[in-house]
Amino acid sequence: MLMLSALLTLMTLMLGLAAVSGGPEQIKAAQDAAVAVAAQEAQETAVTTTTPCALLDLLFPKDSLGEHHLVSIRQSLRITQATASHYPSRDELLRILYHGTASPYVGLGSVKGRRLKAAAVKKAVFDVVNRQLGHSPKFVIEVGSYKGGGVVATWGPLARSNDGLCLCVDTWQGDVNMRLGAAFQRDMRLEHGFPTLGMLFMRAIVDAGLQDTVYPLSMPSLTAARLLAVLKWTIDLIFLDSAHEKGETLIELHMYYQLLRPGGILMGDDWEAFPAVRHDVILFAKCHNVTIQLLKDDHGSRVNTWLIAKPVV
Repeated sequence: MLMLSALLTLMTLMLGLAAVSGGPEQIKAAQDAAVAVAAQEAQETAVTTTTPCALLDLLFPKDSLGEHHLVSIRQSLRITQATASHYPSRDELLRILYHGTASPYVGLGSVKGRRLKAAAVKKAVFDVVNRQLGHSPKFVIEVGSYKGGGVVATWGPLARSNDGLCLCVDTWQGDVNMRLGAAFQRDMRLEHGFPTLGMLFMRAIVDAGLQDTVYPLSMPSLTAARLLAVLKWTIDLIFLDSAHEKGETLIELHMYYQLLRPGGILMGDDWEAFPAVRHDVILFAKCHNVTIQLLKDDHGSRVNTWLIAKPVV
């Protein structure tokens, strides 16, 4: 920055000298050089004074660009700028996400005998969510569902207690560890090169009897965030358990926080287990001046789950 200032001063002096001793071409060249240096200095100043969260607003806008295809789709769904945010009904969710009225679970059997690991924080989550919202959530989004352990133990029952719905966002394609690690192949179950992990999730929901509460949305997390922004559904609680790399978690925090209703809850896992997650949650909280709560179990011990409540105003 100091070097640019010095260069700008030098260019100004050159411009003055050119005006005294040079012709029009020299003056024009000196002017162009001074303008170029000034523009570079302004650009670097803007970048260095812009917060990471402000950069995210520029790089990852919540709303889709509105290509002509999406414009016509919005029209067919009767979604306009005036459409109010609302909780989706079961029929609306089936009609929009699956293009019909049939449940995606039709014809699927269960995975009885294959025990899913229950979330250890279940009671702590129930207590803090009901206290924070004043009631059980009506619409929950889980981002990163894997085999369904979390939604079966916690998010599905929590939503069902208020006759609500839970939408699970996942590609069910695995991450780097799951694709490369031999230990994960029992769950990945590649067929013709494609994982069938999603079927484990689906059958776990059937086994738990949550087919009328929990529904899959098979797509990348950022694409799903933009889809939800289009639909204008009211969301009480979002649980992020997808990205675990530094920067990736920050992007998801940025995208999904905007989707929450005022007073809603953003939660996530792996506070202790993944330093990259902890780093990005702390950075995000500083950018938005919000408080991070760390959940505790019945014995007062801190667990692996964090929570951010979105201010009402």
